[in-house]
Amino acid sequence: MTSAGKRLAILSKDEIEDVYGLPSLDDAERNFFFTLDESETKEMESKNSIESRVHFILQLGYFKCKSLFFDVSFSEVREDVQYILKRYFPNAKTPRIMITKKTRLTQRSQILKLLNYKLFDSNIQEELKTHILKESAICVDPLYLFDKSIQFLNEHRISLPGYSTFQDIIGKTLTAEEKRLQTIIGNSLPFSVNDSLQKMLVSDGKKMYGITVLKKDSKGFNYS
Repeated sequence: MTSAGKRLAILSKDEIEDVYGLPSLDDAERNFFFTLDESETKEMESKNSIESRVHFILQLGYFKCKSLFFDVSFSEVREDVQYILKRYFPNAKTPRIMITKKTRLTQRSQILKLLNYKLFDSNIQEELKTHILKESAICVDPLYLFDKSIQFLNEHRISLPGYSTFQDIIGKTLTAEEKRLQTIIGNSLPFSVNDSLQKMLVSDGKKMYGITVLKKDSKGFNYS
């Protein structure tokens, strides 16, 4: 499932970008994600500078969209910034100086509280591991387990961890499930069946193994 030193491949590059990439919003989406309710407006208005207010609205909208925070400059998301300025601060100039790291972290805590979300931490990671281990008894497709992980986090209103965290959790889960099944088979398989299987793993001298026949697709689906 994974080779030594390599993480499990779950998503394609495009899929990773879709989950973790910076939101690319059209006007309708901007209108939806950057609309503030009463409590959000009150929190925004408590900020002293235009830079802080714009950043707050920006990160709040992005988190609503992807359950993630993004470290970006105003110039990197110019269209979103211009939309926010036009809607909320029509007389303000485009902010050029980014707020401090301390202020950004404070705003993240405020956004999590407003949206009733929690940051992914070690305790939640253990809960997710337990949940995914149960799901692996149903299906061991890594993409299925990834989707179930996202569903679990959304239902419990938890921010998304990095992609590598999912890779590690799901990779270890698949290894554990494989060992569990091997133990069941090892303890339950009758000796007669085991002997038959062992014989199928021996070549008949023509480089053909008995197990190979079982792996081939049928030519048809009639009773014979």
